[in-house]
Amino acid sequence: MIVRVVIFFAIVGAALAQSPSPSARDVPVLIQLPNSQISDFIKFYQSLTKRKVWIDAQLRFDRKASIMSQHPIPRAEAVALIKDTLRKEGVEIREVGDSEAYVSSAAP
Repeated sequence: MIVRVVIFFAIVGAALAQSPSPSARDVPVLIQLPNSQISDFIKFYQSLTKRKVWIDAQLRFDRKASIMSQHPIPRAEAVALIKDTLRKEGVEIREVGDSEAYVSSAAP
């Protein structure tokens, strides 16, 4: 029994050693944006997605919102959380293709 367990851990250890390190897109993130400006959310969204962000000149930045994650979450979940939070504040992020996003006031 002990021999089988040792062999199992040796195989698992070798497989883990050969796996590539996670890319930046796979690394979970911790969100700590308490009482933050809408512009801070947009900057964080841009850093997570690496998209060029176009902002409507009519967008008001005087609103504030908060997001606090208790533990690191996957980037895709963080992006969705940012988009949902901004939507509740009347701000919409529309992704265009794979490299751009347009930020504007959400339709009522």
